[in-house]
Amino acid sequence: MAVDISIIIPNNNPLPLLHRLIDSIPDRQEYEIIVVDNSAVPLDDHVITNGRNNVFVYHSAPSRGAGGARNEGLLHAKGKWLLFADADDFFTPDAFAIFSESLNSDSDVIYYNVASCHSDTLLPANRNSLYSTYIALSLSGNDSKIRYYWDPPWSKLVRTQLVRDYNIKFDECAAGNDMGFSIRIGTFAHTVHADKRTVYCVTIHDGSITKTLNRRNIESRFKAMVRLNNFLKAQGLRQYRHSIMRIMPSAWRCSPLLALRLLAHSIRQGNSPLIGCTRWFGTLQKMRHSKRTQP
Repeated sequence: MAVDISIIIPNNNPLPLLHRLIDSIPDRQEYEIIVVDNSAVPLDDHVITNGRNNVFVYHSAPSRGAGGARNEGLLHAKGKWLLFADADDFFTPDAFAIFSESLNSDSDVIYYNVASCHSDTLLPANRNSLYSTYIALSLSGNDSKIRYYWDPPWSKLVRTQLVRDYNIKFDECAAGNDMGFSIRIGTFAHTVHADKRTVYCVTIHDGSITKTLNRRNIESRFKAMVRLNNFLKAQGLRQYRHSIMRIMPSAWRCSPLLALRLLAHSIRQGNSPLIGCTRWFGTLQKMRHSKRTQP
């Protein structure tokens, strides 16, 4: 049977979370689940597959990070479409029924709405609010946000041929590995489509990369954003460059010297600190709202 969708999952998480994600995907041969384990202590394949027939396990060096694991998964994907998932998230119960409606779509990328919850309690969280806004804007005729600002790889169907035609890969770095990949598929896609239905739940927990603001992750994410901005500029899309200043508060809290060093790096790379300044007030309001709504 032909594979319709390859679901690529980098894994460096406790097995119960990974199995929760796998259990949210139907055990059918048209859905190929590719788990790339990049744990410091590799897990046995049979422990990961847990008796499933459509789960295939590969391994990647921990030093390559989640980006390297995703790149390894891309090498083995056989599906017409690609889905990416983080091992601590999961799909909604009707997600794959919704995906099946789009298998013959002419679009190169299809973006779907997102839910969010706390991983341990499953109580609602707010990591989805920005992406729900992007979906609404696209449905009203403005595709720029989903194409150029939807950084994570999840909650979108990506045509495999698009990735291969343009040789699109993930950065292999500590944090921010997905930004360049996501914006490249949005840039090179001939047509994109937004669907207001929710197919994916992104979770929050204290150990995730997005919640771990150490020096290594801050610097990695900042430099990934600088590389992304240089790509957008080279594509004649400088108006969609991302504001590097959104990372500066975290860098400054970590170390004022780190913040100054990153600022100097940005300037040397041709990234003005004023990029996106017209959007700063809106970003500040969103950050304040996020802090107020977090427990």
